[in-house]
Amino acid sequence: MKSFVNVFLIIFLPIALILLLTFHFSSNSAMESAERQLLMEMQSKWNILATKQFDSKFDRYTVAHIQEISKNTQLRITFISNGGDVLYDSRTGKNGSYINPLSQPEIEGAEDGDFAYDIREIPGSHKKTFYLAKRYSDEMYLRIAYPMTYLEALQSETLAQNVRIFLFAFIIVAGITLFMARRVSVPMSKLSYIADCVEAGEKDIDFPVFKDKTMSKVAAIFARLYNSMEKEQTLLENERSKLNHIFSILDEGIILLDLNNSIKHYNTQVEHQLGCVLEIDKNILSVVNDFDVINFISEVINIKEDTRLQTTFRKSTYEVFIKILEDEKLIVLYNIDERNKYETFKAELIGNITHELKTPLSMIMGYAETLRNNVDIDKKNLEKFLGVIHGNSKRLNNLINDILELHRLEQTGDHILSEPMDVKAVFEELEERYSHYTVKTVFTTTVEEIGIIREHFITVATNLADNAHKYSSSETIEVSVERIGDEVELRVIDEGPAIPPEEKTRIFERFYTVNKSKNRNQTGTGLGLSIVKHIATIYGGSVTLASNSKGGNTFLVTLFEREVAQIEEE
Repeated sequence: MKSFVNVFLIIFLPIALILLLTFHFSSNSAMESAERQLLMEMQSKWNILATKQFDSKFDRYTVAHIQEISKNTQLRITFISNGGDVLYDSRTGKNGSYINPLSQPEIEGAEDGDFAYDIREIPGSHKKTFYLAKRYSDEMYLRIAYPMTYLEALQSETLAQNVRIFLFAFIIVAGITLFMARRVSVPMSKLSYIADCVEAGEKDIDFPVFKDKTMSKVAAIFARLYNSMEKEQTLLENERSKLNHIFSILDEGIILLDLNNSIKHYNTQVEHQLGCVLEIDKNILSVVNDFDVINFISEVINIKEDTRLQTTFRKSTYEVFIKILEDEKLIVLYNIDERNKYETFKAELIGNITHELKTPLSMIMGYAETLRNNVDIDKKNLEKFLGVIHGNSKRLNNLINDILELHRLEQTGDHILSEPMDVKAVFEELEERYSHYTVKTVFTTTVEEIGIIREHFITVATNLADNAHKYSSSETIEVSVERIGDEVELRVIDEGPAIPPEEKTRIFERFYTVNKSKNRNQTGTGLGLSIVKHIATIYGGSVTLASNSKGGNTFLVTLFEREVAQIEEE
């Protein structure tokens, strides 16, 4: 309705104004034309009167003649002397009492011999009179007066006629304007409604069909734009969803701020890092109340250029990336504690591997070089040197195998359990393996099957048993398996000597060995217990060391069983 009124007024008001101006100017033009016509008629009558010879004494005959002319023409005829005396007036006679005629505009204008006129009301009356004067002779002026009743009647008739014409035109224009306004405003209202729906983000908008070809084209353009916008919006929503998903799984904390430090975007990781809850469109300093967080954020947001720096926050080290955009600031927080630990661990691991590999290699190279330089060496020393080379070669091979095994477990430790493990069958196999050892190995079990991968179980059992054979002086080594609840416990018990308390926490470190082997040639690689610990971690369990009543060591490995995976057959 509002648009209809607006369109109506926009069309109608200018046309109505033009009609009013036309009415005004036509009325004025008609009156001016009538006034000019009256002036011409009055001049013609004055000239006719001037042709008559009136006696300047105004005798009876002359007065009668003037009265007759005045009666027939409705003219008021007045003769005025140069001194301003009224010599004769057809209405009042001779020497009437008048305002000084010489002060009247028509007499003043006639002094130069031309016609002059004036329109004014008669004193004591509201009727207007047309006065025309000109010098009649050297001694006097002739003035004629005619009532304006005709001209006023003509003016009234002209005004009434113009009003009728104006009202008729007004009605016609109003009707045409109403039709045009409706024709324009209804489609515009519908298009405006569609635009409001599009702006509000509504879906499934029904675009109307118009009879007017132009409006139909406009509606088609709206529909194409809307469909294009919907496609773009769908793409943007998908991209935003992908971006939010990517942000949610990143280890880095991400905050996007505007120039006023209001939050435009963030991920959950940054909330965990800062230990506070953030809100979109809120100033980041207004949503935190922790002094440490405020200091940390203030330091970061005050940076005005692209920067990459490291800083400490709550005993953790963060790598901070700051990117200044056109009207936004992107801040990325990355906790590098684990990376630092990994770098330290990698450096130590490389150092340990280098050290462990260097020792047997040095022995092998040294004895090999001795044999090369001493071709005639005696048989006893030759066998000794070859034994050392062979022993260190085996140690080097074992070390490499253990490193490869540990790497394999770390890369592919989460194997699928295809079938439960037969404990008795595995123990029979292990009994055969250790049957030739001097120290007796006893295997006992209270369960038949367990949900542990066979290779993992054998690796744990053999590493612990080998470790006992290398370092223990006992006559018997016991290996047992039992189930307690949903846990499987593997125990390896020897009779000593007991591992010192200060070394109990270190023996599970990589490449750490207890230098008390009963046979120096059987020194381990230092990776066996580390492999055991890693396998226990894969099964969510643990490995512990304790002293026992026999004066030896008891290794207890706790493993949580896995369910057998169902493999579909094709």
